[in-house]
Amino acid sequence: MDHCSHAKQAYQAGASAVGGKGWNLSRLSRYGFDVPAGGVLDASVYRALVETPEIAACLAVVREVGGDDLATPRVHDLLKTTRGQVTGLGLPTATRAPASG
Repeated sequence: MDHCSHAKQAYQAGASAVGGKGWNLSRLSRYGFDVPAGGVLDASVYRALVETPEIAACLAVVREVGGDDLATPRVHDLLKTTRGQVTGLGLPTATRAPASG
């Protein structure tokens, strides 16, 4: 399977390959529910992204945040930094190419 698939391919690949959300959206589409057009990224892309040292370090700190701290400026800044790290890394070229075609 490519790193990006459409609903039919995502359904056939299964939840372990495309993640729970992607697989369930493909199931809804399969059974006639109106699901916005789009693609599903392979779960391996997500796993590779969160295992990079930059993202793993940010997520390790995020995991330590308690529920009472969610609305604090410190946590807001931490999440903003994490988002910036993810956005800065971007997707691998092999992942972007199928999505644009």
